[in-house]
Amino acid sequence: MNAAGQIMLGTVDVHQHWTKILERLPTYYDLHSQLCMLEERISFLLGDVELIYNEDLQPSMMIEDYYRMLKTFHQSLVVSRPLFHPRSLKGLQMILEKGSSAPTLLKTGQLRVPITCDPSALQWFILSHTRTARTYLRKEEELKIQQEKLIKVCIEQFFSQKTIQGAKCIQ
Repeated sequence: MNAAGQIMLGTVDVHQHWTKILERLPTYYDLHSQLCMLEERISFLLGDVELIYNEDLQPSMMIEDYYRMLKTFHQSLVVSRPLFHPRSLKGLQMILEKGSSAPTLLKTGQLRVPITCDPSALQWFILSHTRTARTYLRKEEELKIQQEKLIKVCIEQFFSQKTIQGAKCIQ
């Protein structure tokens, strides 16, 4: 099972491991519950920043590995207790990653933070990039809305035409 909670089986795996997967589902369910609680605790410590796992922005990882990564990050936060007012950072999104690089702000508005980041440096980084992150997130949401409107208009135009030529479909 990956960190997003999806069972990953290839065509060869299905026949050989399907029974094993079904037997382990209760264990995965418990681990997924613990993972959700750990994400909530981390979020609370960081002023309600939403922890997200996005397979488009980070490599696919097994749920056990993601849980260990969250546990490590949580332990470092509990020891140093960064000072954020509760719910002060609600609406911001954070992606945790393995590695020791510096935290970065993505153009999509998410804060990309390595689990080895020093909590005091993390606090400074978050406070100095909050306004920009909110702006990026707002622009990203506006772009999604515009994209949905354009898709809707294109679909309406597509179905309103009585005859459709192959060349127009390709364009």
